[in-house]
Amino acid sequence: MPPASAPRPASLGTKLIVATVLVAGVIASGGFYRFAQNRAERERAAELSRQIESRHALIRDTLGSYQECVFALKLLVTENEALGRAGFARAAQVLLQRHPGILALEWAPRVTAAQRADWERAGAADFGSGFQIVQRRREGGDMRAESRPEYFPVWFAEPLAENRQVIGSDIAISPLGTSLELARQTGAIGISGQIRLVYEKTRDNGIIMLAPVSAAAEAEPRFLGYVLAVFRAKDLFIQPWRQVAATKIDVLFVDESAARPDRRVLYYHSAGPVANARAPTEAEFAAGELRRVPLEIGGRSWTIHYRVHAGTAPTLFLPLAALLLGLACTGLLAVFLTLSARHTRVVEHQVAQRTAELAESRRHFETLVQSLPGMAYRCLYDSQLAVLYVSDGALALTGHPAEDLTAHRVHFRDLIHPDDVERVRAATRDGLQARRDIEVEFRLLTRGGEEKWVLSRCRGVFAADGPLLFLEGLAIDITAQKRAEAHRLELERRLLDGQKYECIGLLAGGIAHDFNNLLTPILGNATLARLALPSGSPLDPQLRAIETASLRAAELCQQMLAYAGMGRLNIEPADLSVLVENLRPLVEVALVRRASLHLALTPALPAVLVDSALIRQSVMNLILNAAEAIGESGGEITLSTGLMRADRATLAACAAGAALPPGDYVYLEVRDTGAGMTPETVSKIFDPFFTTKFTGRGLGLSAVIGTVRGHKGALRVESALGRGSVVRVLLPPAPGAAPLPPRAAVPVSTGWRHAGRALVIDDDELVRILNAQMVRSFGFEPVTASDGRAGVAAYRDNPDRFDLVLLDLIMPGLSGEDTLIALREVRPDVRVLIISGHGADDVMARHSGGSGRLAFLQKPFKRDALEQKLRELVG
Repeated sequence: MPPASAPRPASLGTKLIVATVLVAGVIASGGFYRFAQNRAERERAAELSRQIESRHALIRDTLGSYQECVFALKLLVTENEALGRAGFARAAQVLLQRHPGILALEWAPRVTAAQRADWERAGAADFGSGFQIVQRRREGGDMRAESRPEYFPVWFAEPLAENRQVIGSDIAISPLGTSLELARQTGAIGISGQIRLVYEKTRDNGIIMLAPVSAAAEAEPRFLGYVLAVFRAKDLFIQPWRQVAATKIDVLFVDESAARPDRRVLYYHSAGPVANARAPTEAEFAAGELRRVPLEIGGRSWTIHYRVHAGTAPTLFLPLAALLLGLACTGLLAVFLTLSARHTRVVEHQVAQRTAELAESRRHFETLVQSLPGMAYRCLYDSQLAVLYVSDGALALTGHPAEDLTAHRVHFRDLIHPDDVERVRAATRDGLQARRDIEVEFRLLTRGGEEKWVLSRCRGVFAADGPLLFLEGLAIDITAQKRAEAHRLELERRLLDGQKYECIGLLAGGIAHDFNNLLTPILGNATLARLALPSGSPLDPQLRAIETASLRAAELCQQMLAYAGMGRLNIEPADLSVLVENLRPLVEVALVRRASLHLALTPALPAVLVDSALIRQSVMNLILNAAEAIGESGGEITLSTGLMRADRATLAACAAGAALPPGDYVYLEVRDTGAGMTPETVSKIFDPFFTTKFTGRGLGLSAVIGTVRGHKGALRVESALGRGSVVRVLLPPAPGAAPLPPRAAVPVSTGWRHAGRALVIDDDELVRILNAQMVRSFGFEPVTASDGRAGVAAYRDNPDRFDLVLLDLIMPGLSGEDTLIALREVRPDVRVLIISGHGADDVMARHSGGSGRLAFLQKPFKRDALEQKLRELVG
């Protein structure tokens, strides 16, 4: 900054102005002094008034708390007529701790002349022989109370040690007589005037609060006596000054109800350095009195006089400060006027300097805007959102340089995705109408055709008179966040689908297990009954029909178990194309006159480890479902197999197997030209019992997805209304797996028998009885147990007498697997036939080793199947 030039000499006009300012300033300062002095006096008076109000409220609260103490003591005696001395002492000690200033708490019961002797005997028991009800002599000292219809002796007093001599004193013959009678008539708390506390060592005047006590909840109130709180006069009134800071107020308490003039002044509190100085007379106190406030309490009229302490002088700090400030301001103003001419050139130089700083600030702002993420913009609110300003971030966000937008070669609105234009317009319109910040997410089309998600935050800038000038804000690329959010939602969907299928699978498995337990005795008993019939019996066809119906019902249970993933799999290597080719005759018969079948089977596919029967059943279910979708109008069904590479995105879109690793999979695809399905229907087609056909059971596709899950495969459905459906099953290949040799069938003879003893363990009574009958039909002697613990106990007693054990897998308490472990602990070579409506592959895999023999039989079963398993075990 260049140095300022020397100021020019002051002109005559400037000198006159300065002189005028000085004179006016002195006059104004004097006026301010007077104004401040008056204001200080008013504030002082208001402060004193506030102190008086606060102190008076505190006095009332303190006296009220003492009245509450007396009232609490009254309630105690009212509710406990049989109150003992110890109970009174405990309650009184609590009240004395909560209400400092009380000298003593007392209870004076009403004692009739007839009761006097009894009370005196009771007193003698507590305080020694010679106790009697006494009264005070006029000349001093106590005497035995004269005969009267009733007495009110002090019976309880706390603290007892300091007030023992008052016990037995009749308060009716005392200065309290008038106050007692008034309280008894009104039923309210009373208060005495000043009285001499004759038993108090200091001989100070005291004041007594008292309350009449009557029996509670009686038709005719029965007067019981009085409770009393004894105070030294100074202790009663000094409490309010112990709770607050000192003030400049003197207080004089006057008892207007006092009969004697020397008893009118109750207490005097001085704000001076010596508290409790000599109490002035009422006339002396009235000299500086500010206010007197009447106070009605306990049937007496008190007046509280307030005055400013004589040694308190009003402060003159603020008036003097106002005077000095006014004079100082006058001098400063004169100096300011003198220097104003010199200051002109300095101001001009500062204006030039600020102009340069503003230009630098604009440059910094531009640098900051260009460094912001995204695109800062300012545009008009018109049909094209014409851009007035845009940062260089526009190139990275839109692919268009900023010049193209500001020159209107490219319009901002044209970059917004057509599907989002209306939503952006509505959000902007609503925000401008409410005059609030606008935040909206939308898709933006870049110059290269890429679609980006953008978060725009902007606000409208309005003129002072109201019209909108333009919009300004910041647009940020949130494409990565949107993709992350979509990925999170997809993970949540998979989790929910997994939980849904798990819950439904548990339900389906439980239902199938219970039905298998019911079907087992039906099928078994029908078989036993048929075998017991003579040849050619007319009941044989009916029993065979029962067996056939039971087996069909068992097939439904197996489908539900397959959905739940609990079915038993007979895994073996197989060529998927060969399996499908072998089904061709059966499929063509099922589709006759309904749809045409086209096969596109890839030969020499890698082997897959599957249960061939379940895979054939799944293929039939998919083809029949496709035929139902085509209906009577006719159409085509294409069944194809092959090998494909499935990436993570392909597997993620599958209804089952979304978590499988990417890689090569053997696939089976069923494509139809039917009516197609809505997305809502596609999401439900694998749920048990869900069907869109009037005659459908809703278990076919449920069994398919259960089978796919059991084979660690994946399943994907693609469908749209009017475009048909495609169902693709992906199975992991088993490279190098050789086909297993066929198992030699165990010869079955219905005449086979074996002598021995079998232990039958099953919690279901019907199944247990049936199994016992079945093994008996083969020559075994059955021994039954209703649960695992009972079975283990029976086996442990004499394991050598049992040739084999028939064991239910699912039982309450000790499960079938735990029972098997316990049996092998007793005898490792035990022969066990596990029977269950669920699959038991995992159990068989865990316990197939060892010296004992282990076999599995699926519920429900025919007698021939049981015979085959028994022959395998007993060999």
